[in-house]
Amino acid sequence: FLWECDLGEPCVLRTHHAPKNLNSQADPEKIAHIQLDFEAASKVPPLAHSVADALWSTISWTSIIVLAVGGVLVVLSEVFTDVPPVLQSAMPWMDKLGYTRMVHHNYVSDSIVDIRPFTANAISSKSGQAADYNRCTQTTSSASSTTSHSHKLLLPDRAFLPLDHHYHEDEVQLAEARIMVSNHSPLGEKGVLLKAKEKNGKSQLQETSNVPERFPFGLSRFLASLHVVAGHMYARQAIVDFYLFDWGFTWVPWFFMLSGFTLFAAESMRPRRESVLSYVARRAASIFPLYAVALPVAAAFAKFRGELPSLRVLLLESWLLQAWVPSETEQCLQMQCWFLSCLVLYWALFRPLYRAISNIEHWGIVLGLLIFFFLAPWLVVIIPAHVGDLNWADRHAFGDNERTLDLAVVTLKFNPMCYGHVFIVGMLLARFRELIAGYAKKAAVVLTMDMLAPVAYVLLLAIFVVPSLRPPAPKLSARLSILLPLQSAILLGLAGLPRATPPVLGSLAMKVNFLERYSYAIYVMQFVCYHLWPYSTVNILFFIFLGLVAVLTVHTIQKPIEKLLAKSPHSIWLLPLFLSFFLVGLWALPEVKMHGEIADHITLEDMVVDIRLPLSDQLTQGRLINPSILFRDDGNVLVMTARRHRRTSRRLSEVRDGKQVSVVEDVWHSQILIGEQSIDPIEWDAWIRGGSSAKGAMAMPELKPWSGLTTPGDMHWNELCLREKWIPQNKTWLRLVVTGPEDSRVFQRFPTIGGPGVDIAFNSYPPLGRNGCPKGESVSQMYLAEGVDPTSPRTPTFGYHLSCGESDRPEKNWIPFEHKGGLFLVYSIQPHVVVEALQDGRCSKQHYSSFSPLVSLQAKYPSVAIRGSTQAILVDDPDATPRLRKPHYLALIHLVDVHTNQYAHFAYRFNYEAPFQILQVSSQLPLFAGRPDGASKQGFAFASGLALRNQQVIITYAAGDSDARALVMPLQRLDVMFADMGDVKLQQ
Repeated sequence: FLWECDLGEPCVLRTHHAPKNLNSQADPEKIAHIQLDFEAASKVPPLAHSVADALWSTISWTSIIVLAVGGVLVVLSEVFTDVPPVLQSAMPWMDKLGYTRMVHHNYVSDSIVDIRPFTANAISSKSGQAADYNRCTQTTSSASSTTSHSHKLLLPDRAFLPLDHHYHEDEVQLAEARIMVSNHSPLGEKGVLLKAKEKNGKSQLQETSNVPERFPFGLSRFLASLHVVAGHMYARQAIVDFYLFDWGFTWVPWFFMLSGFTLFAAESMRPRRESVLSYVARRAASIFPLYAVALPVAAAFAKFRGELPSLRVLLLESWLLQAWVPSETEQCLQMQCWFLSCLVLYWALFRPLYRAISNIEHWGIVLGLLIFFFLAPWLVVIIPAHVGDLNWADRHAFGDNERTLDLAVVTLKFNPMCYGHVFIVGMLLARFRELIAGYAKKAAVVLTMDMLAPVAYVLLLAIFVVPSLRPPAPKLSARLSILLPLQSAILLGLAGLPRATPPVLGSLAMKVNFLERYSYAIYVMQFVCYHLWPYSTVNILFFIFLGLVAVLTVHTIQKPIEKLLAKSPHSIWLLPLFLSFFLVGLWALPEVKMHGEIADHITLEDMVVDIRLPLSDQLTQGRLINPSILFRDDGNVLVMTARRHRRTSRRLSEVRDGKQVSVVEDVWHSQILIGEQSIDPIEWDAWIRGGSSAKGAMAMPELKPWSGLTTPGDMHWNELCLREKWIPQNKTWLRLVVTGPEDSRVFQRFPTIGGPGVDIAFNSYPPLGRNGCPKGESVSQMYLAEGVDPTSPRTPTFGYHLSCGESDRPEKNWIPFEHKGGLFLVYSIQPHVVVEALQDGRCSKQHYSSFSPLVSLQAKYPSVAIRGSTQAILVDDPDATPRLRKPHYLALIHLVDVHTNQYAHFAYRFNYEAPFQILQVSSQLPLFAGRPDGASKQGFAFASGLALRNQQVIITYAAGDSDARALVMPLQRLDVMFADMGDVKLQQ
């Protein structure tokens, strides 16, 4: 659509579009009009969109179908001994990958044998005594009904047999037997590993060595992994709002405890003599293969989206060091895999810890140590409560790392040193279990062991679903301390005591213990599957897909690589080396231009170009947008500011007025960056003409965080007011958190004096005072910092409030300019209100004027807001501006439809002398729109900077939320764009 407004006449709606050719001439019959085309201004390149969307959709759905079908085939091969004919063609390649087919089985005794496959025909009893053949065949007949052996037990993958009798030779076909025994077994206390051996033409089993117990933790691990995934999806608002899901994070420390428990029990039963390096290598073989596949896939996705983190982060992830560097932990691709970084340390320390704990001979000492480790981490609750800031960690927004508070929170949440006590608790539990084994036959102990895990699960579930039971500061306390006793009870209650009847819940859980092999794969592959998932939200189908992918990757990746590493354990160190080379190479590749990205260099007409700004950033979190520029020293020095922008959201649960409510928190990670760079005029002109200079891409200033900006209270500019809105329909608070200053305007009031300092006007939510944020003032305001050194952004600079407007309504988009040594601000475009700012931020005299075309436009279409965009610059060049030869100020404005958020930009000129009347408005500027965060929204462009260099106008802007660009044209060409306005008389 198109609005045209003639001077003195009402605006009318036209059915034609504004001409796309920049050389269009003015209509001589019109005195003045404004051509407004929102549709053209918000249109993103359609071909780029369709190609990108079609390509990504194809990749997503193809991957889902292939992975899901592969997972289904693997599941079928696991479940059925006799595979349907339609699937038999797929089985040969599965068998080559080491698949085994499992029959369902019944448990026939408290003393059980866990049998795995190998090539053998029969077993022979150790003592030669006859087995209770009838009992054996009766109790397992349902398990073997699918075979053709009516008198034999076919156990291809795993089964459990009673050990209180012996077997004759042809009774059981099997390949390997791992014996788990209780005190009823004649094979001894710890069990044996039986291995087939040919003797006199027959295969016999012989005892080889002691083997660890198999604990019934499979179901618990599987459910814990699913809960963790649901928690991650809940934080992303990608799953239904269910309070239980908010607690998924609590199971990650439980995995540390589980690892300490099982490793201690295994070492007690089967000690090994090996170096620390060999032990870590052997343990790493169980986790690294899958991680080494998932990380490159995640990196490829990030490269495709243009979100690959810094090279430092990639190398840290390659070597599982990400949890040690708090400034990088939350920037990782596979963020959830921080716990692997912790496990490597615990494995390295395991041997000395084992020697120390195994030497404890009295269960009372172990119990005392457990109580100590349960209580000591409560300091993370007690100390903040004592100083009156219990929820201090909630002020950290995910991904922020500039403040000491951020680094402290990340350290407590992810650093390996903060979870060592949890791993030790697991080892102490295993030792405690051994020391109280002598009490296993007491009725009270049996009852306690039977009740321990069920009661602990019930109590945990109550905490997870009853908001009033929410512990204090749960994001830290629930990780480090409060839930440790209940999680310890689950481990001990499922494992039971040595040489004792297994607890009831443990016996039931053992029936599905095979699930343990897939829990780790679910955890590692969750975000890979989520990025493949074609929707922003997940449901039960996503979890089925994730489970199938876990099954497929375990059998096609984890197990085959584990077998290879078993032959050469130290080869595991080649995997991180491979990851390093791969990720460095991927990082070095050119960016993939997808999702409607605009070309780097576009020539609109002779000497009029639109070009991408090759901005550089010390870090890579977020995107650099809304650049503002200033040329100094006759155009030989370029000063630039930009906004580092990133958005995250999370769902929280909080108690308000004694009631539990949901909080959807939208976090805008915002920070101003600044830098300065000398400009070679020849290189600059070559870059403008062709998109690159003789030396390659044009060097832009290296932008560094403006960390020296301080509040009136001499605090860093990062503790700002929040904005909240209550939605009564679903009892939810919507909270907006902005972590720093936003759009900046860089200018210089005294360019003839010299010196490094520049002035920066910016908008921001008010910094928090001692008493928090005043009621009704949690709105954006304008601020000014003077004398900022672009080469030293850490130098403290005071930012003061420009109190020219209202403190209880948003104030932004003011246009700063220098006039005769003073600072003036265009407060409003229509009416055109100009105020003079004083040293303390207060404003004095105000100048009012009006511009008829804008008056008519706004009266006819009240949904169109007219706002300022950039700083104003003085133009005094009659030869380059024949349509306005007198000195004047040049600035930009944008018109936005508040209903559709569509933008259109214009240049405008206003008088040099007070009252600074608007003289002319140009035709619409041809800025390219880009996609915002969220591809379904309207594309937009936002002009943020304006500079003049040697009769060359540079308009910097952001195309969407990711692309920093510049429209460059001669000043004479911009003057032509004012031709449509004709000569406008000043409105007094």
